Amino acid sequence: MALQRLSELNRTGQGVPKDNVKALGYARLVERLSPPGSAQQRNVVTMISELGNEMALEEVALAVSFADQLEAQIRRQSGDPASGAENAAAAGHSAAPATNNPSLPGMAPSPAARIPGVGAPTPGTVLPGVPATRAQ
Repeated sequence: MALQRLSELNRTGQGVPKDNVKALGYARLVERLSPPGSAQQRNVVTMISELGNEMALEEVALAVSFADQLEAQIRRQSGDPASGAENAAAAGHSAAPATNNPSLPGMAPSPAARIPGVGAPTPGTVLPGVPATRAQ
């Protein structure tokens, strides 16, 4: 229920900056983690459909990647033995790369604005709320 609420807050911008990518990512995670056929899963499917219709394909891809990364991190932190690549592959999702950041994705402050083309990451490769790592 908390993830569903985070999705709603990010969608409306209530208490946080409006962010449809995070909203869709949290909603996708609710869909994955809820018992099949549950009321919670049915409610979030409507939100996923509405958000998906409002967003560009690149934003939808970022949201799916955000959900994959968050799911893998939640499973690792909960001690789920099926965490990581095996679980993501079984669910039909790509495995998220392991990070050294102990905070959950979306909980860290957004990366600082960068000058386009000067050491900037490739568009679509940095998840919102996850600090970009730079090659040294």
